[in-house]
Amino acid sequence: MKKSSAASKIIIFIFIIVGYIGCDHNNHIGTWEGKSDSDEAIKLIFKPNSELEIYLSRRGEEKSSYQFDYSRDPIWLDIDLRSLHGGRTKLSCIAKFIAEDEIDIGLPIFESGERPLNLSPESVGELWILKRAN
Repeated sequence: MKKSSAASKIIIFIFIIVGYIGCDHNNHIGTWEGKSDSDEAIKLIFKPNSELEIYLSRRGEEKSSYQFDYSRDPIWLDIDLRSLHGGRTKLSCIAKFIAEDEIDIGLPIFESGERPLNLSPESVGELWILKRAN
């Protein structure tokens, strides 16, 4: 009885490891479009080289870089905005895939603020609800 129990645990462990390795941690690559909770149109283009293009209807275009941390729950997303004047702003965001083609991104309450803990209206400064465009 003990041998089959140990073998079962090993098989389960292997499935967990293979499942983690098989997860697509590039699921975010591509173009995403949607709106913020303040009804601003948003378009994000996540490139494989960690470059990010941000188009905001009220604020214009931003070039930046990004980094996802899929080991966190919710997923951590760091966005490093580069201004035309050489300044930089880091946004410590969170993200959650609602479906394969839908992602919600919670921005901090203040630009240099703490990372939100969840996507509730009390926790985020702004919520972006995006769908995959390509």
